[in-house]
Amino acid sequence: LAERLLALSLPAPVIGMRLRSGALLPALPASGWLWRQGASEESATALPRLIERLRARLGNEQVFGVCAIEDYRPEGAWRICRENEPPRNTRAAFAQRAVERPLWLLVQPQRITSQGKRLRGPERIETGWWDGREVTRDYFDMRDAGGARLWVYRERCAPHGWYVHGIFG
Repeated sequence: LAERLLALSLPAPVIGMRLRSGALLPALPASGWLWRQGASEESATALPRLIERLRARLGNEQVFGVCAIEDYRPEGAWRICRENEPPRNTRAAFAQRAVERPLWLLVQPQRITSQGKRLRGPERIETGWWDGREVTRDYFDMRDAGGARLWVYRERCAPHGWYVHGIFG
């Protein structure tokens, strides 16, 4: 309620307030409900309840889903989708490739001067020449000196710079 009231812009000072409610129900799910496998009545309602609570606290525009788009450029391979939007079918190969990529992409890739230990790669991405947003990169999973698993790319065109583009959780 406090979050909602803070977001309100009232034309005059408030001199009174009334709150009406039906019967209050407990909102305490069992421990570990989000990660449990199987379909129980509790798990079927737990996620919608969590989303509802997050929206009440953070606002509707702050809680959303992510939909995959068939674009091999990491920065263009997703978009925000809303609750009532039906999911789009994507090719299985594209969906598998998305699983191998980190969920946390940097807004702007950060140039680096040294690379860490290579874990996997390269994944070559050459696409976008037809729409003026051409990408020619080789991506690698790397572990940095601090132990973080990073998604790093090397430009295939001069000056062949190295950039961190994502971080694995």
